[in-house]
Amino acid sequence: MRYGLAIFVVLGFATAAWPPASGQPTRAEAGRQIFEQRCVGCHAATNARAADVAPPVAAIAEKATNEDYVRGRMLSPHPPMPDFALSRRDLEDLLAYFASVRGK
Repeated sequence: MRYGLAIFVVLGFATAAWPPASGQPTRAEAGRQIFEQRCVGCHAATNARAADVAPPVAAIAEKATNEDYVRGRMLSPHPPMPDFALSRRDLEDLLAYFASVRGK
């Protein structure tokens, strides 16, 4: 009985977390929304540049293959990038969005 309950609890958490419930955005969709709300003022969502100092999302996505590098850049932003005080979930959603832009 004890093992059955443990398996039920683990499976319950796994199915609650993935896939997202109907109407809930995927991690990549949530990351896109964060990017559109906080980043497009400087970073273009297309290959065009929104600002001279900020690369477009495609260039960021290519560098995002090193997730530790991206986490460091986002958690300790560099001037002129503002500090958005992203949550861990926001950061993981952004990484999922960058991966979707790369097509992976």
